Amino acid sequence: MTARLPAVIAIISGLAACGSSAPTPSEPPADLKGFEYAGNLIQKRFWHTATLMNDGRVLVSGGAATDRPGHSSAALYHDSTELFDPETGTSSSTRNMSRGRVGDKGILLADGRVVILGAHLAPVEIYDPQSDRFSAHNATLGDIGTATLLPNGKILAYCRSDIALFDPDTGNFVRLPGSFGSRGGHTATLLQNGRILIVGGGYRGGLGKVAEIYEPTSNTFTSVGELYNERRGHKAVLLNDGRVLVIGGTKGDFTSPEPVMEAELYDPVTGTFSLVGSPGIMPIWAAAALHTGKVFLICGEDGNVVIYDPASGSFILTGDSIGPNRKFYSTTVLNDGRVLVAGGMKDGEATDHVLVYKP
Repeated sequence: MTARLPAVIAIISGLAACGSSAPTPSEPPADLKGFEYAGNLIQKRFWHTATLMNDGRVLVSGGAATDRPGHSSAALYHDSTELFDPETGTSSSTRNMSRGRVGDKGILLADGRVVILGAHLAPVEIYDPQSDRFSAHNATLGDIGTATLLPNGKILAYCRSDIALFDPDTGNFVRLPGSFGSRGGHTATLLQNGRILIVGGGYRGGLGKVAEIYEPTSNTFTSVGELYNERRGHKAVLLNDGRVLVIGGTKGDFTSPEPVMEAELYDPVTGTFSLVGSPGIMPIWAAAALHTGKVFLICGEDGNVVIYDPASGSFILTGDSIGPNRKFYSTTVLNDGRVLVAGGMKDGEATDHVLVYKP
């Protein structure tokens, strides 16, 4: 069942408040398997952020939209944001950010605010749901690859060779001593012990197999050995038992990369990596931990859904699919366990589709 009427009403009411005319929402995609159509965003966008709020709504911010079908190079960056309500299938406009931006990270703080930070030397912006306003901070760090919330409320930002802590209370970065070298396309995962596992990537330092641990109490980085496979652009998911699934990505020369088929598990107790098989489909477009303890994956050009079961160590091809030629969307695990997929590109064009998947 679709939620087209409520979505249209929300679009009209949200834009009317800004004195704009309402866009025509996209038609529901016909190539979904196992996904439900939940409505439309107000703006077509890809490479945006989507952050689950404490009240269950999803803050969707920034991203790009093509102004000519099929021409991603003609993309325009959004400064607009919106709140999508999964319960009603409607989206409402919020205040704009200080500038258009793309490729950011959205991090929910304990007090309910959301920090938006990331790419292209854009200032850090903090959204306060109580006032429905963004505040821009002049602090910048460069092209931030990963941003990870620490238990003390600060955010570890890794920007190739620059590493810093962002303090939401002061709005400033404090640079840290360097780790083992420059990284890009890496992952940074908060472990259950409060440390951060930094895996793979590589820029000029050739760190595609190197893993390290950041210790927040001492602000130090320690090597924890190497992965079996060099990886860039991979995914890392914290499992309920404290281990980390590392999956996907590429290896080899930057001009002719090869997909990494085998997944690995990092065990913080032993400090070692082990191979755990393969989903059999590449690339990995999305990976998220489900409330059940399993891992939701979207794989391959056809958008196949694969579930990883840590208990059995197996990858299960569900037969469900988000449809071919869809990428650069956001995936958010909702409070009720469903997975929300918003925006992205479909057949080379930006979309406003919002889809939900019930594992």
